[in-house]
Amino acid sequence: QPVTDGRVNIYAALDRPPELVFSTHYDCVPPFYPSRGERGFLFGRGSCDAKGILAAQVAAAERLRASGESRFALLFVVGEERGSDGARVANDCAPGGVRFLINGEPTDNRLGAATRGVLRVKLHATGRAAHSSFPELGESAIDKLLDALVALREVALPDDQVLGRTHYTIGLISGGVAP
Repeated sequence: QPVTDGRVNIYAALDRPPELVFSTHYDCVPPFYPSRGERGFLFGRGSCDAKGILAAQVAAAERLRASGESRFALLFVVGEERGSDGARVANDCAPGGVRFLINGEPTDNRLGAATRGVLRVKLHATGRAAHSSFPELGESAIDKLLDALVALREVALPDDQVLGRTHYTIGLISGGVAP
């Protein structure tokens, strides 16, 4: 599945529509270091994150296929760290009839029965520049954003028995036109 910038998802299915899909990501946080197998172990960036899981999912698929089962597929996506563009493409291409998705991600050997959703928000504020000798003639967009962030800290976010408390992260902030 073509994604962006020459990056592709890998989707593999057999002769029957899948009811189960094994999935994980196969890219990793930059910078890239090539993986290698040595003495039966997998080494390299992402080995304990997704590469080991990907190998385990391929082995599980081989066992299923050897037993005569073919109602499964493998889906390995790119873009896990930023933007989830591979997952978006995969979602648009998803076959009907899939009942189960096993998404491989390290969980300290505990089954993850649910996952939190994501809400990404961009806040934009406008102001009016003024000379530093007359700041009262301006209107600071940065101050407006700071006020919004302080207000966000006071919002009561929901808790869930399975997923725990809701988290938020301020990822990037920028602004201003001069020091």
